[in-house]
Amino acid sequence: MFIRIKKIQGKDYAYHVENKRAHGKVKQKVKEYLGRVIMPSKSEDISFFEFIKSSPELYVQNKSYKEIIVDLTRWELTKHDLNDIAIDMNTYSVKKNNTPIVIKLNEGYLYSKTLSDLLNFQAVGDDEYFIGKEFAELFVKAGIDIPKEVFVKLFEKITRK
Repeated sequence: MFIRIKKIQGKDYAYHVENKRAHGKVKQKVKEYLGRVIMPSKSEDISFFEFIKSSPELYVQNKSYKEIIVDLTRWELTKHDLNDIAIDMNTYSVKKNNTPIVIKLNEGYLYSKTLSDLLNFQAVGDDEYFIGKEFAELFVKAGIDIPKEVFVKLFEKITRK
């Protein structure tokens, strides 16, 4: 599945779409409406460690996995001046004015599924290359920048359980 953006009356809307083969042709089937798409530009260039007011070593050591994801998400929203967005990490909802939305950030989209995938990531197997690649792809898909130092420490944290 992938996201398709449709422009309707000048506004962008996101849909989960799936490709299926039927009679030798590829057909797209809309699986789910995701919400209106917001495409903000970066307004503030603050480093993650300035934002959290901590050093990389102490930060990752003293925070849980979920707290780190929350901070990285808040940092992205701050950098893009999205103070009116409500994100609920328990229900994985991303809303504006109590309506589900999709936020185009960096190279990805932040919405309920990408948030859920990030928060519920479980390292499977013992191939660190594969686990690291899969883990990094989740951040890219969600549009969340993650400083290298934080990624490495977080990766160590999730693979040592």
